[in-house]
Amino acid sequence: MATALRVLVCTLLIISSTSATLFAKTLLVVFPFCPEDLSQQATLLFDSLKTIKVPDVTTDSVHSIGSFRSSLDINDDKGLTTIRKFADKRTSDYILFSELSHSVGHILIEYKLYSREHKNFISTSFDRVWYNDIENAVKNIETRLTLITQSKIIKIVNAVAVGDSSANQITVNYETYGDTSLYAIQRSLLRDGPYDTIATVSTTTYTDSDIQPGIVYWYKVQALFNGNVMDTSTPVSVYIELQNKENLDLDKVLSMYKKPEEKPADNEQKAIINSHIELIKPQYMNAVKLRIMMQIVK
Repeated sequence: MATALRVLVCTLLIISSTSATLFAKTLLVVFPFCPEDLSQQATLLFDSLKTIKVPDVTTDSVHSIGSFRSSLDINDDKGLTTIRKFADKRTSDYILFSELSHSVGHILIEYKLYSREHKNFISTSFDRVWYNDIENAVKNIETRLTLITQSKIIKIVNAVAVGDSSANQITVNYETYGDTSLYAIQRSLLRDGPYDTIATVSTTTYTDSDIQPGIVYWYKVQALFNGNVMDTSTPVSVYIELQNKENLDLDKVLSMYKKPEEKPADNEQKAIINSHIELIKPQYMNAVKLRIMMQIVK
């Protein structure tokens, strides 16, 4: 009886294991795109991504797909065609691309997740991390992947920013699909950040009135699910032109700040000016000497 029970338990375990294997999905991690001076950090990221733990997902890795050299290459139709063929051949359910770049004392990591079921990218996210904190950065993407593989797919598309000079404000509009009700609006003066979250809204439009004309503002929209960033829009930029209410041209503006050349009032003042000129002459180099020195420096 005991022997029969052990056989039954073993059989059930094998069936359970086989069933889990049959229904398990596969994630293929691609070596990150990066500049040469970030190759060490890219290797650390690659090694960390290969060991992530996502329920019911087995992870594999590859160093390259096609001849892609950046995230821009994989976005166009030709790139997607190559990825689709590769995913079908490898039967990979998901392919994770990443790219490292410098960002004002930090590293900016962009993740793009391709789904063979949807035949397209289903998530984009950005993490800004310290140069020596690559391994810890992987925890964020691990959480996102867990939610996404549980069918929590949220996507932001067609984000645009429009400036209104009459009202001195910028409006950000975007489209979404998926199970979310909150969106974080982020703004920066640089495309690669750092970005500050300036609002969290439940609508697909946001108006920013805290702006200055003549300054370029960059915006990103993040889809949130239980506090986790599920997708991030492509950065968009806009600026409001300065209003020239007095119709001043450049010459008129410069003339307002020009000082007329001071001329000596008498021979005594002229002598003082000449003495000052003689005093500073040795500190200047004539044009010929300057050109020779510049050639030597080159």
